Amino acid sequence: MADLKKLLEEYDKEGMYRKIVDFPSQLEEGFKIGKDSAKPDIDISGIKNIVVCGLGGSAIGGDLVRTFLTYRIKVPFQICRHYLVPDYVDQNSLCILSSYSGTTEETLSAYNDAKARGAKIFAVTTGGDLKKKAEADGFTVVTIPPGFPPRAALGYSFMPMLVMLSRLGFIADLDDEITACIEFLRDNVKQYIIDKQENLAIEVANKMFGRL
Repeated sequence: MADLKKLLEEYDKEGMYRKIVDFPSQLEEGFKIGKDSAKPDIDISGIKNIVVCGLGGSAIGGDLVRTFLTYRIKVPFQICRHYLVPDYVDQNSLCILSSYSGTTEETLSAYNDAKARGAKIFAVTTGGDLKKKAEADGFTVVTIPPGFPPRAALGYSFMPMLVMLSRLGFIADLDDEITACIEFLRDNVKQYIIDKQENLAIEVANKMFGRL
């Protein structure tokens, strides 16, 4: 095990191992952020579709929300990875702008397009131009912690968005399910840490070593 830890220190310069091991805590914090953030002043009775605008890790959070809600939400739900929102977006649309950095060119362009079309909007970001624009225009901003590679901030891009959709009334309260999920992950992550000599992750890694 000492060798594995030494290798980790040598090659894992961005601390990805620790970020993965701490993922249950990130989900828990993301859940709290979603609960504590201001609720968007949006009447959902006329909403006919939901569009999440984002790229990379920020869009993946939207992908997860859409997949999780496939059989729970009653309005069409799409992810937009483009400079413009879909042509059907109008005042009866909810657009969620997701950019971890808040400076993603395509997402900022999509924000301008969604706003011009009169869509209902809220943003999920650490800051940047997206936060400045949304706050200046009177839209709710869910602010998440900075300092992560976007791909490693999935709990922050996923969980607050999911919680906010529940708070707005698109889906039923998910608190019990979310809490159970976090505890499940927290218990099971112990099976794959490098301190545990017998674990499937290390076994698979050893079998793959030298083959890719």
